[in-house]
Amino acid sequence: MSEQEASSEFSVTLTRKYRWPAERIFDAWTKPEWCVQWMRPNESAKTDAEIDLTVGGRYRFTIRQPDGKESIVYGIYREIDRPQRLVFTWKWEESPVEQGETLVTVNLAPTPDGTLLTLTHERLSSRMSAEGHTQGWTGCLNQLEVLAARS
Repeated sequence: MSEQEASSEFSVTLTRKYRWPAERIFDAWTKPEWCVQWMRPNESAKTDAEIDLTVGGRYRFTIRQPDGKESIVYGIYREIDRPQRLVFTWKWEESPVEQGETLVTVNLAPTPDGTLLTLTHERLSSRMSAEGHTQGWTGCLNQLEVLAARS
């Protein structure tokens, strides 16, 4: 696993290297049956995914923790360039930290043995929001790595 993290004020950038080809990683981000397997900050959470993968189309993820706590995030796809780039808005239905709409960009670059993923989450409202999103995305990317290792 290769991971670099850089948080600047109001944004987060994470990079990971996966053994899967870019097309498969892109599908993991855009197909509900894949998203429910990894789009969660920890293994014990469960996710429901609704996706309309078109520019201007919407997505919605409902993440349920074992204690019953539910978090809902939704947004609109701004750019879809399979298999190298995905850009979408990100807004929590309820959040004590982040009230506004933010922007997520996922870039996928082929490597000789897989894919380098670079995730950038911008327009965050505070350092606390950036730290929380770093923690959440790190958990999700860890879950994606587990999924890739099983397949």
